[in-house]
Amino acid sequence: MKIRSITYFLDPGWPLDVSLFRKAGDFISAARPAFESAGYEVQSARLACTPFPRVLPHVSAEMVVKLATALQEAALANGICFARPGAA
Repeated sequence: MKIRSITYFLDPGWPLDVSLFRKAGDFISAARPAFESAGYEVQSARLACTPFPRVLPHVSAEMVVKLATALQEAALANGICFARPGAA
């Protein structure tokens, strides 16, 4: 059996709560090898976040870009290769 994706759902807050990303990275780092050692192939791991209009106090193009950049940096710094805003 194959697992398409281990998905961790997160409300990142604004400004981002970096400790939540650390927690997500720790979970994914433990879950992937646990599934693989049980014989499951894991295709990907990702982070799904609260939709940006619910995270940002004032939605503007500039703020959305700042949020997206901050999400990407926090995710990558914690071993999460794919972050998808707007899914939680």
